[in-house]
Parts: sequence; C-alpha cells; structure tokens
Amino acid sequence: MSNTLRELAAHIETLWPIAGQEDWDNSGVVTGMREQPVKSVLFAVDVTHEVVAEAVDGGHDAIVSHH
Repeated sequence: MSNTLRELAAHIETLWPIAGQEDWDNSGVVTGMREQPVKSVLFAVDVTHEVVAEAVDGGHDAIVSHH
C-alpha cells in the first residue's frame, strides 16, 4: 500500500511545522500532484540536477530536501 504525497507532506509537517519557517523559506510541496502515490523517497540536502537524476534512476517517487 502506498501513501500519497499529501500524506507524506502532512507527516513531515508534524515533525517540522511550516509555522516555524522564515519569511524567505519555500516550505511545503513545491511540485507534484498531492494524490500521487509515494512508495520511495530520496532525502537530500539540496535539490540539484544530480539529485533529480538519482531520484529518477533509483525509481523514487519524491524528493525531500532541506534547502
């Protein structure tokens, strides 16, 4: 059974509430369909071209990043 991007985002917000973001932060879901199934997540510090390629090559459904 898969979770959805919406459920993943909600769980992440319980750990790191968006209310704690700075004015310049771009927190939350940046792109994607919220009802998209998510089975595999790649975690990264920054989203770079290399990270996106790794996510695609690895069959990951989502990227969660710090920056």
